[in-house]
Amino acid sequence: MRTAEDARKLLMEKMSKRIEVTDQMRSNLLSRIKAAAVEGKNELMVLQFPVELCTDQGRAINNNEPDWPETLTGVPSVKPTKCGVTS
Repeated sequence: MRTAEDARKLLMEKMSKRIEVTDQMRSNLLSRIKAAAVEGKNELMVLQFPVELCTDQGRAINNNEPDWPETLTGVPSVKPTKCGVTS
């Protein structure tokens, strides 16, 4: 049976590699955004990731620094744009 530590290591391995954002991914995200808006929600969790994938262990995000996206690595480093997401 896999331990929590093994599962975290596997997640870190998987998320430390950049991904190619596909049209299907963009479409799925847009559908989720529209559904959240219809439901009257004003926020949507798109991605959750361990702080180890930030070059500063999440300090810039927690302090709402303007250049926080520059601290992201791996999958989290796929940057959002006005029209969807871009890699």
